Amino acid sequence: RRAISPGGRWVGMIPEQTRQQVRDNLHREVGGFFTNTRRGSDTCAVCTGPAAADLCSQCDTHRSRYGDQLAGQVITLAYAKGDMTPRHQSAHHMYRYKNSINPSAECLRDLKLMVLGATYLHGECMARAYGWWDTVTFVSSADRPGIQHPVRELAEQVIPLEDRAKMLLGIGPQISDRVRFPLPERFTVSDRQRPNVEGRHVLVVDDTWVSGSKSQSAALTLRAAGARAVTILCVARWLSWTYQPDHERLIRASTAPYDALVCPVTGGACPPPLPALALPTG
Repeated sequence: RRAISPGGRWVGMIPEQTRQQVRDNLHREVGGFFTNTRRGSDTCAVCTGPAAADLCSQCDTHRSRYGDQLAGQVITLAYAKGDMTPRHQSAHHMYRYKNSINPSAECLRDLKLMVLGATYLHGECMARAYGWWDTVTFVSSADRPGIQHPVRELAEQVIPLEDRAKMLLGIGPQISDRVRFPLPERFTVSDRQRPNVEGRHVLVVDDTWVSGSKSQSAALTLRAAGARAVTILCVARWLSWTYQPDHERLIRASTAPYDALVCPVTGGACPPPLPALALPTG
């Protein structure tokens, strides 16, 4: 595995000791409550939620309507086990890191470590489909737009970031629409930001995937603005214990502690690295 220099470029090999240290750190901090997402016949190929076919019904509906204007790749790291009583710690983390009244620095630290570890160990795997991302952005909200949203701090953990363009998505007229479906005008790309999008591979960072409506809305906006490809990196795929029986089954089946060495792209081991991905250019 390749390592990263202080300047953010991939050089040499990540020592096995370093890989194990990243794994051990994340196991200690989040292994007690987060579990890796799964890739396989019983999960959606897009969002890793439960599915009886290649796609869950929600992602299949999105694909039927928008086709290749959606994100070409969605990468979710862990399952958040939601709607349980008492609240599961994984769900607590996703709520508390961005609580507007009393945010938790510890929860934010853990989620930042997950993004850092995933892109450090598996960046090449994430880049196999479309090459290295040229631009990094994130999904915000109407009440906390732009850099006010805590997800910005998660996006800042992406590696390599120093050589990538960083951009802000603007808030569009459909941002407050509560329909859980991708909408092309939830976000906007300003004329000033357009050069960071046109012809580029854009990485969109989000915290929680429930329906995918906001993340995929961002993808629609970026593709309409000329992005060559869009990859969504989401920390947690939200599962609902109370309202979704198929989600409950996946929650019961997902018990192994979060393992940072499990590839979030394949759901297992990382494929051999491609020489062409060894050195991303600025």
